[in-house]
Amino acid sequence: MSTLLLMGFGPFGDVLDNPAARLVRAVDGARVPAGLVRGVVMDVSYARCVAQTEAALAQWQPTLLLGVGVAVGRVEAQLESVAYNDVAKGIFDVDGASPDTLEAEGPALRRSTWFAENAASHGIGRSDDAGRYVCNAWLYRCLGLTAGRIPTAFLHLPAEGLAPARLLDLLSDELPRTRV
Repeated sequence: MSTLLLMGFGPFGDVLDNPAARLVRAVDGARVPAGLVRGVVMDVSYARCVAQTEAALAQWQPTLLLGVGVAVGRVEAQLESVAYNDVAKGIFDVDGASPDTLEAEGPALRRSTWFAENAASHGIGRSDDAGRYVCNAWLYRCLGLTAGRIPTAFLHLPAEGLAPARLLDLLSDELPRTRV
């Protein structure tokens, strides 16, 4: 059976109960037609989130990698289409890090490789700006890590989160159409 890996961010700053962590925990172990959903909480750390994702990739060998984070100012859940090789200066992760760049020799941007064409029918919008914080860094670095071998994307949630059933419905609807 295929595994769908969802990596959700944990607490940071004023977000002590991250809706991303709640969501991935709620769907962990669910079964959809495309496979078994595994939800893993990762740290809001430039360094550790990618290492935690690499460990989960090695353990589960998924057919989909979806990051999940919160964007407090957003009014709807949105799938990100682009990640940038850029960071907001002076905004620190939970480790106190604020790197100058993500990859010194990396491309200016990387595009998501899972598009969920029917996302709007599930009340999930689109965005072409993953921000310049750890969510963007995770997507940028994981797109380089998976290099098109695994459909990879990022879902930003509003502060109130997303009902687990909506995410499971999206995965059930979209994954049969996904090609690697």
